[in-house]
Amino acid sequence: MKQFVLSLCSLAFISQCFADQHFELQFERGRISTISKNAVVRGERDYYSFTASPGQRVSIAITSLEDNAMFRFQVRNDAKWVPIAKAQEIKVWFGILPKSDSGRYRIEIGGTRGNASYELFVGISGHNLPAAPKR
Repeated sequence: MKQFVLSLCSLAFISQCFADQHFELQFERGRISTISKNAVVRGERDYYSFTASPGQRVSIAITSLEDNAMFRFQVRNDAKWVPIAKAQEIKVWFGILPKSDSGRYRIEIGGTRGNASYELFVGISGHNLPAAPKR
């Protein structure tokens, strides 16, 4: 019985060590882009959240040494995270931010196989840009 209890305690400790990680994406003063370097353990997720305005242009790219990291891009609406169409399990996304009730967006990073060391690039326009004229 002692061994069983010890095993349960060990599992609880391990699950706390390898929990999902949440980060607030930080941009240096005066910069419109940032790079975050980290690693995600197999089966876990890293989450990078940021505040922006709908209509801003954003570029997101992830690279990994073993080409095994991907991301999902989400918007916060009605108190829940909603996937942005065509921004699921990809390595590059760029476009105009959709409407968000809270102005919050999130990048969810995971590995496609095994642990994944990665670099995440996020660039965002400083202001809403007008749409290009139609030709």
